Amino acid sequence: MKKEKQKKNGFTLVEILVVVLIIGILTSVALPQYQKAVLKSRFAQAKIMARAIADAEEVYYSTYNTYTPNIEELDISLATTGASTCWQAGLCDIPFSWGYCSIVAWGENNRNNVQCMIRQNGKDYLLYVLPFTNNTWCNGEILCVAYGNGAKPTASDMTYQICKSEARESTASVFGGDSIAMEY
Repeated sequence: MKKEKQKKNGFTLVEILVVVLIIGILTSVALPQYQKAVLKSRFAQAKIMARAIADAEEVYYSTYNTYTPNIEELDISLATTGASTCWQAGLCDIPFSWGYCSIVAWGENNRNNVQCMIRQNGKDYLLYVLPFTNNTWCNGEILCVAYGNGAKPTASDMTYQICKSEARESTASVFGGDSIAMEY
């Protein structure tokens, strides 16, 4: 009586572990790059929106000789995800799917710049600052601000890498204790 070879109809434990290990390695390499790509995309959207808001403010300023305290008074159509939330003397946060932008005042009744924050994982990661013509705070420069989560950002921080790729590194300066501002 011959023993018939039994057919193998499954995977061994070692084969399954090897596949899981390969998937884990690929995920650990791909996930940070994916997150960086998403953040860069949101940053690009923030730049476009900040420029549109600042340009609309400049048109308003040329007409009324003052910047508006109310974003709804601007002749601009924004693809927001909700109503503006106003705080402190009428300054408003304009919500978008990727974060929000604000018109920020420095000085009495003076709208000096647009700031766009980018949200990811429930945190504000980047600040894009676009000054209006009469801005003296950042000498008319457009800034990208990288946050370091409570400490000065390092070269390994994703926000620092994105700002560095967008701005002139030589102009980087400490902007508060936990962030670095880079000029364009």
